[in-house]
Amino acid sequence: MNNIRYLRLTRESKLLSAIIPFRINIDGQWVAELCNGKTINIPLDYSEHKFYMQMDSQYKGKTISSISEVLKINADEFDHGLYCYFKMGWTVNKLLWKIDEEQEQKNNQILVERAHRSKINAEIKNIISSVCENPVGNRDFSMLNQLSEEARNSEFYFNQMKIIKEDYVSCILKYFVEDQWGYERCFSVLNDLCSIPEYRNDYMKYMKHFDYYMANNAIVSILDKDDPIGDIQKISGIKNMHELVPNSIFEIIDLKKYWEEGNTEKALDTLFLVNVEEADLINLKKWIIISAINEGASDNDSKKYAVLMNLHNTVNKIIFDSKPNCLVNSVDEIIAETIRGSYTKTFSKVDELLDVFLSRTSEWLRIDTSQYSILQKVFGYSEAYEQEKKVLEAMVEKCIPRTQEQERRLSFLQTSNVKNGYLQEESIKQDEIFQEGSCMYEYRSVHWDVHKIDEFFESLSLRNTTVEYPFVVREWNKDVNIKNVEVDITELVIRMQNVFKESFNDRFDVGITNIKTLDNYADYVEAVLIDETDLDTGYSWILFFVT
Repeated sequence: MNNIRYLRLTRESKLLSAIIPFRINIDGQWVAELCNGKTINIPLDYSEHKFYMQMDSQYKGKTISSISEVLKINADEFDHGLYCYFKMGWTVNKLLWKIDEEQEQKNNQILVERAHRSKINAEIKNIISSVCENPVGNRDFSMLNQLSEEARNSEFYFNQMKIIKEDYVSCILKYFVEDQWGYERCFSVLNDLCSIPEYRNDYMKYMKHFDYYMANNAIVSILDKDDPIGDIQKISGIKNMHELVPNSIFEIIDLKKYWEEGNTEKALDTLFLVNVEEADLINLKKWIIISAINEGASDNDSKKYAVLMNLHNTVNKIIFDSKPNCLVNSVDEIIAETIRGSYTKTFSKVDELLDVFLSRTSEWLRIDTSQYSILQKVFGYSEAYEQEKKVLEAMVEKCIPRTQEQERRLSFLQTSNVKNGYLQEESIKQDEIFQEGSCMYEYRSVHWDVHKIDEFFESLSLRNTTVEYPFVVREWNKDVNIKNVEVDITELVIRMQNVFKESFNDRFDVGITNIKTLDNYADYVEAVLIDETDLDTGYSWILFFVT
């Protein structure tokens, strides 16, 4: 039963009146009889009660009643004891009781100890309340070190820490499985738990990848910021990539099962990748890129890509904590989808991911300039020009530092009418190439109109590529009769140098070279060669000859 205490009554052993019982009255009710030399326990609840005794004796046919004084038993949860006895007087017999002092001392001692514990508990509560004024993920329980050893060894402290631990672990697992928290949130909450002195050693093993995730390494690309395309080509040559990624990383797929089974320790080991190294996380990203290159080649390759992308998204899950269910995609996921779309020039999925990157990721997290540059270069290489332009425009809008090359590239893309996949590189036929000595010329363009020429060179600019041979854009054949005219080529060069210097400063070089016409009967003659000195501006790939 709950809320029960006892009133212990002990009657003295006495020959006189030994056969007459003491009747016990509690709150106006006769509840028991106390016989000579006996002890009884009367159950009471925690409320206030009134107690007295009565003994009825017969004398000359009359009933004589002896009644004790009334004792008020205070409302509390303590047991109380009374010694009861009978005393004969000259005129009046008395029923008396005496409080059990030993029992009352025990009760008082309990009260003192309880007050002491209450003070300690209040101190513990105050510190916990002070810490918990901060939001979850920003709490420092190391303040508990201020408590006395007695307080930290108390049962109340143990129970409070147990409650906090169970609440934290339950929240971490539940909200991760339900896609409400990502790794950045789970690690910040786990960091709270590790600040509890009693749990720090046990839970620090789960902080193994804290720096990796909190430094946004789950989001940023593994590709070289200066040469991402070269890096993709290197990665594509890796054989047996699956051997570089341990099976332990795949256990994250069973996290929900461990959680639902109540296997908390296994669930935490799995969630926080205790048996996975940082190199394994990097290799998984490489595997995603390799799988994207091969995806679609067979049904098995497509299924493998889907499994790996699901795994990648789980172990790189970042959800901005103030926006539940707002998943932040990694840069390498965008790159993998770009590689997939480059074969068909279909980038609808890339657009979805890129919008998330530009609207969420770049706003909520500290994204380095290099990540924009990597995406821009991958988009350009994959002929995803609309996406490339979108990235460059976002860099301008967000005031992200840009190179001169990126500025020129954006200007070109904004004035270009070419859409994704619109231009296809034409193959060169052998009969369209003319070779004379070490010089080769392409004749496929000889019948192109101005629109076609503009379109072709715009395509080259979009791809950031060059043509292998000089282009013939127009043929002109005419017999010309020339009188003997003496031309001083050196004087001509000097005059042209002066004019170009005055008009264009040092942008052009003017010099003398040897050329010949494209037939087997002409000799080499001296001509004036004009080309640009600055390879980064203008049309440095066009040369002018004056004869």
